Amino acid sequence: MHRLWRKAWRGLLSPWWGAGLVMAAVGLLLLGALHAARAGAASAVAAPVRDRMGKAYAASARDGAGSEYLAGAQPSAPGAYASGATLDVRTADEVILHDAARGKDLPVKVYYAATGGPYPVIVFSHGAGGSKDVGAGLLSYWAEHGYVVIAPTHEDSIELRRAQGEQAGMGGIVERFGTDPQYRLSRVADDSFVISSLDELARRVPELAGKVDPARIGVGGHSAGAMTAMLSGGARNDMAINGPGGPEAADLRDGRVSCILVLSGQGITPLLSAFNEHSWDGVDEPMMVMTGSLDESTRTAQTPLSRCEPYYYAPAGGKYLVYIEGATHMSFTGKLGGDAGPDERLSGPMNRALGLSAQQEHWAESYDQAAIFSWVRMASLAFWDAHLKGSEMARQWLESGALDSLSHGQAGVWHK
Repeated sequence: MHRLWRKAWRGLLSPWWGAGLVMAAVGLLLLGALHAARAGAASAVAAPVRDRMGKAYAASARDGAGSEYLAGAQPSAPGAYASGATLDVRTADEVILHDAARGKDLPVKVYYAATGGPYPVIVFSHGAGGSKDVGAGLLSYWAEHGYVVIAPTHEDSIELRRAQGEQAGMGGIVERFGTDPQYRLSRVADDSFVISSLDELARRVPELAGKVDPARIGVGGHSAGAMTAMLSGGARNDMAINGPGGPEAADLRDGRVSCILVLSGQGITPLLSAFNEHSWDGVDEPMMVMTGSLDESTRTAQTPLSRCEPYYYAPAGGKYLVYIEGATHMSFTGKLGGDAGPDERLSGPMNRALGLSAQQEHWAESYDQAAIFSWVRMASLAFWDAHLKGSEMARQWLESGALDSLSHGQAGVWHK
């Protein structure tokens, strides 16, 4: 897009005015076509999402609900959400927990405030092939606002498998999620083991003493980690390889989990997910689902609409859907904005593993991904505050239409 602008301006400044005007006109026409194509594609996705969810999100805040929290990641933006002053955050980067029952060592990373407590606990699972270091900008943000966040490295981690001498790659990891039940089952067991190990973590990291509240626990995850969170929260999965009623069809819920966050998760598709319209019948606890107009994968057949289905099929009661135009699969971890570095663009192994198109990548980079990531942070924090801290004002902010107003209609929240 920027190249088209430069072409237009070069044309206007050219001493050959006739040719220059033609160049300018061509550049502006191409720019207009790009915007029209992008807007058309986004509208084509957003329309069925809105139709299926049953209502459009609110256009403006209702009666100033949530006004106490109108200061946040973008301080000058009216309607931004943050729950008070930020705290100084510490990390324990490499804690190894040993699960004797499974004969397994589980690496975890812990984010926590230097002072205060006790704080609610969030267990966050990375996507396929990732590690405990994924999403640092998001996880540290939650810790800044009064949470102890624990991120395990699951056994599908490319980093972990390569350290063990394997030739692991994203393509193979994604494929095994569709053929090996253990890849999913072990992740749920990891999260439950982390919850059972809170006292041990406090002993291993002395600064955690008095900071952990075991009565307030949430689980969240991105991509494959979103599936982990859903299974921990009571969703049921039945892979064909298991046969009807196989091990994943059992209820894997952890009764200690109070709420779940699903970032770019899975819906009902013929590939990999193994969910059906009754898979979320038992998800009684609060759940937030996030996706966006560019959040699709040809490899797994997931689309923005299918990623909304956990919200659509789950029973009412504390359920939220956040839909953001311009958000891709990686927008929710900050890879395209916020804490992204120059080598953390959408292109690369994850792009190829998901089967994303060059056109999607091009469109994604024409959106303000840093702004998108700030909305992800705000909405997720408000969800945790509402359901782990019991904040009525956080719930009102989510349900007021404030996010829609803040983003000028680019992001919004459904609730039921």
